[in-house]
Amino acid sequence: MFQLKELTKIIAFFIVYFTVHLVTAQSFLPLDENKYRSDAERLLLSSSDDSVKAMQYFYLADYYRFRDTTKFWDHMRAGERFAKPFRSLQAMGALYKSFYYGQFLDSKNAGIEAQRCVDLLGNAQKPFQQGLLAKAWYNLGLIRFPKKGFADFLDILNGKCLPYAKAHDPIMEGSINTMIGMTFMSSNQLAKADEYHQLAIKQLEQQPPSTALVVAYLNTVSNYCYQVKSKE
Repeated sequence: MFQLKELTKIIAFFIVYFTVHLVTAQSFLPLDENKYRSDAERLLLSSSDDSVKAMQYFYLADYYRFRDTTKFWDHMRAGERFAKPFRSLQAMGALYKSFYYGQFLDSKNAGIEAQRCVDLLGNAQKPFQQGLLAKAWYNLGLIRFPKKGFADFLDILNGKCLPYAKAHDPIMEGSINTMIGMTFMSSNQLAKADEYHQLAIKQLEQQPPSTALVVAYLNTVSNYCYQVKSKE
C-alpha cells in the first residue's frame, strides 16, 4: 500500500507539473474559441482606439499561442506597439507571454514575464488590472510549485487569486478550486481533492459553458481513478 500511495503521488505530481501550464491558461479562454477570435478581429478592424487595438492583438496572440507560434509573436509585437502608453496593457502583454513560455515549460522566461506583470500593476485597484494581477500570481504559483511545493502554491491561490475571483470572476474561481483539488491529488489527499473538484463543478455549472468546466470534469474523473486504485 505504501508503494502504491507513493506512486500515486509521483504520478499526480507530474500530471500537475507537465500539463498544468497547458490546462490553466487555456481554461481562462471561452469554450467557443472561434468566436473569441472573430470578435477580436472585428474589433481590431473597427476601432481606432490604440488601447482597444492593443487588447485585441493580445487576445489574438493568446488564441494563436496553442496553434501558430509565428502568428502568436506577430500579434504580440503588434499589441506591444499599441500598448506602450498604457501600463496595464503592458502588463497584459507580459502576462500572455508568461502563458506562452509556460506552455513550453520555459519556467525561467515564464517567471520573468509573470513577475514583470506583477511589478507593472503593483497594488492594482481597478477590476481589469486586478484580474491581470490575479492571473499573473496564478502563473507564478505554478512556476514556483516544483521548488516551493504545495503550501506555497495554496497560499498564492488563496491569498493572491481567490479574493479577486470571488468578487469578479466566477469562472476563474472555479478554475482555482480545480487547481486546489489538483494540489491535493498531488499530495495523495484524494478525499480533500474530490471536495474541491466537486465545488469547482458546482460553481462552473452555474456559468456559461467554459473550458474550465471541461477541465474540472476531467480532473474529477482522474481523482476518482486514483481513489479506486488506492483501495485495491
